[in-house]
Amino acid sequence: MCCESFVPDILPLEAAYIATFLAGIDRDLAFRIAAEGVQARVRSDGQTGCPLYRDESIYHCGIYEARPLVCRMFAFSAVRGKNGEPMFSVCRHGEYGLGARLLTGKGLVEVFGLEPPVIADMGSELVAIDPSSSGGRKALPEALAEASGLVLFLIGMNDRKDDDPDLQPPIPRAG
Repeated sequence: MCCESFVPDILPLEAAYIATFLAGIDRDLAFRIAAEGVQARVRSDGQTGCPLYRDESIYHCGIYEARPLVCRMFAFSAVRGKNGEPMFSVCRHGEYGLGARLLTGKGLVEVFGLEPPVIADMGSELVAIDPSSSGGRKALPEALAEASGLVLFLIGMNDRKDDDPDLQPPIPRAG
């Protein structure tokens, strides 16, 4: 339900990855996004959601294989509590009943055998790939429009000849 009423903020690196993925699976869509941008999805109740949400997809995500970190980590990661121990952060649609979702630190280790990854730690690792972009976090529609133009420009520079090696990486597919 997050995707229906949530538009993630993403780093330029994530936007470039998504733009590259889209250019590989739907070049026309990538060009439309670069030329016209993409708007957040507006529901009948007025809430805005991710513009890449797809009703017809089993994952409801048009970029499932290239989705941003926040989407990948949702419901499987922890946050740090006031004392620094990891704890689950349950969204407004989640279950608040007794159980593992209320555990912190050592309690999580006892139930799961290890602490879940902390989303802020994973975000820091992502920023470490390109530290200069850390202040460039933007809403997905804005970041993707900017990245799509750049990615398509770079792809267009590749005037390959038939005997040149194929330098395009394989596109991952969800299994």
